[in-house]
Amino acid sequence: MKKFLNILMLLLIASCNNSQQQKQETKFDKETNAEFIYCEDFFSNLDSPSNENFDNILDTLKVIKLETTEASLLGYVVNIKFSNNYIYISDINNQFMIFDLNGNYIKSLKKGNGPGEVNYPGNFIFNNYTNELIIFDNNQIKKYTETGEYITSLEMNDFLVDFAALDNGYVLYIAEINNNYKYKAKINFTDFDFNIKKSITLDGEYPIMFSKSFYKSNDNELFMSRFYDYNVYSIKDTTLQIKYKYQLGKYEYIYDGHILTVENKYKDNVTDKFITNGIYLDCNNYQYFSFKNDERIGYILRNKQTGKMINPFSYNDEVSKYSFVLNCIYSSTVYNNYMISLFIPEYFNYFKSAKKLSPDNKISQEDINKIQSLKEDDNPLIFLFKLK
Repeated sequence: MKKFLNILMLLLIASCNNSQQQKQETKFDKETNAEFIYCEDFFSNLDSPSNENFDNILDTLKVIKLETTEASLLGYVVNIKFSNNYIYISDINNQFMIFDLNGNYIKSLKKGNGPGEVNYPGNFIFNNYTNELIIFDNNQIKKYTETGEYITSLEMNDFLVDFAALDNGYVLYIAEINNNYKYKAKINFTDFDFNIKKSITLDGEYPIMFSKSFYKSNDNELFMSRFYDYNVYSIKDTTLQIKYKYQLGKYEYIYDGHILTVENKYKDNVTDKFITNGIYLDCNNYQYFSFKNDERIGYILRNKQTGKMINPFSYNDEVSKYSFVLNCIYSSTVYNNYMISLFIPEYFNYFKSAKKLSPDNKISQEDINKIQSLKEDDNPLIFLFKLK
C-alpha cells in the first residue's frame, strides 16, 4: 500500500511538472514574458463546435439600421466611431457622414479644400474628454464640434497613421518624413492642443498606413497592435512592452473560411505583403485579436480567464445561433462596453442563421425585423453586442 502511494505521489508530481512546463512552453515567451496566442488547434477543424459557444457568452445584441437615401448612401466603410449622441462614418469614396444613434442621417461634411471641408477623412476619432470630433486630412488635424461644426485646423509636417484620445491628451502613431523622403515611425504623446510632451522612436519599423492600432482598456492601460512583428504591445511611459504574441502555427492564413497552409520558406515573403490591418479589443472578460485585410483573415475571440476560444468561422447553425455577429466584427471601437460589428447586405445570404432568428433575452423582435428586412442596396446594419 505504501509503495502504491509513493508511486501515485511520483506520478502526480511528474504530471504537475509536465503541466507547468507545457504551460510555460505554449503560453509565454521566455525572453519577453509575453503571452502567446496559439491558434493552430483552434483552426484545425472549422466545422466542429468551438471550445466555448459564442451564444453562451453573448449578453445583449442591439441593431442600428442606418437610413438609406440618395444623400446617405455609403460605400465600403473605412472607419466608424461613436459619441454619446452620434455615429460618425467614413467610406471608401471619402464621404464623411453623421447619423444619430437611431440610424437617422444627419449630415455629411463637404468635400473640398476650404475651411471645414475634407478630402480624405478616413482617419478620425471622437474625443469624449473634450467632446470634439478630430479628423486627420491632407496633413492637417481638423477639429469639429460633436454635431460636425468646424472649429479649427492644425498643420502637421508628418503623416499621422493612427491616434487615440487619452484623459490628458492624445497618443499619435507618426510616420516621420526626413529630408531623404524616408519614413521613421514614432509614438508621440501630446496635450489636447497637440503639443508634444514625450516621444518614442520605433527603431527599424516602416510605418504601415491606415492601421487601427491603438486600444485603451477600461482601466486606462494603453495597447498598440503592430504589423511590423504582429505583436500587441502595452505602452507605458516611453517604452513598449510585448503583451501578446499572435501565433497561428502552421495555419498562417485563412481565406474565405478555408485554411491555406504556408510553408516556412514562403513565410517571410508573404507576411509583409498581406497583413495590413489589425485590431485588439478587451471587452469585459473577453479579448478579440484581429490581423486581417480583404484577402487574408486571422482573428480570434477568447476568454481571458480560461483561455478558451470561440470559433468566429462557424457557419453551421447548430454550432451558434449568433455566429454571424462575430463574423462581422469590424471596428476597434468599443462603445459603452459594446463591441461593434457591421452587417453588410451583400453578405446576408452567407449567414443563414440570421434569417432564422427568434426573439429571446438577447435580441428583440424589433431588431430581428431590422435584420430580416435588409435589402441588397441598403446601408449596412450596425451590431452593438455586449459579452458577459
